[in-house]
Amino acid sequence: MNFFSILLTGSLLTGGLGASAYALTNHQQTAAQTNETVKTISEIKAKEIALGASKGGLVTKCELDQDNGMTKYEITIIKQNEEFEVEVNAETGKVLKLEQELQDKAGDENKAEHMNEAPLQGVTPTISLENAKKAALDTIKGSITEAELDDEDKQLVYEVDILTADHREAEVKVDAVSGKVLSTEFSD
Repeated sequence: MNFFSILLTGSLLTGGLGASAYALTNHQQTAAQTNETVKTISEIKAKEIALGASKGGLVTKCELDQDNGMTKYEITIIKQNEEFEVEVNAETGKVLKLEQELQDKAGDENKAEHMNEAPLQGVTPTISLENAKKAALDTIKGSITEAELDDEDKQLVYEVDILTADHREAEVKVDAVSGKVLSTEFSD
């Protein structure tokens, strides 16, 4: 019986050591298995890069987007009668796309017909997109998901979309000339 107990104890001990070794080797993450966090450039840095590419202007829209596994900033800039669409790689800061479009009277009139309103002539925003975002966040607490300059009812407004802590979506409209919050709407 004594021999049998030693044999059983030895088997249990060997099995226990084997299981421990298995747990230590097969369940530890290797460098290849860990999820590395990808470092992205800041929104401010992306705007600086885009403004450099367009040689100045006013940023009217900036959003972080994921496209085909690549994270990028999509930035819209207005400069006199030109509109620039700039895409900046969020990891490297490299300009991926720079499109320039002249805003002529025909284009403005077509846009106005589509919106059933007359085009705004000679009106430019006096507050920045950043100040509009701040005003919106002072009104509704949360995270900004999108912000853009828009022509609404013959008035330039920044439309700022915010996701609140309770996962509700809000749209805050800020007057682009005075900086006053015009309206706040929650979507269900």
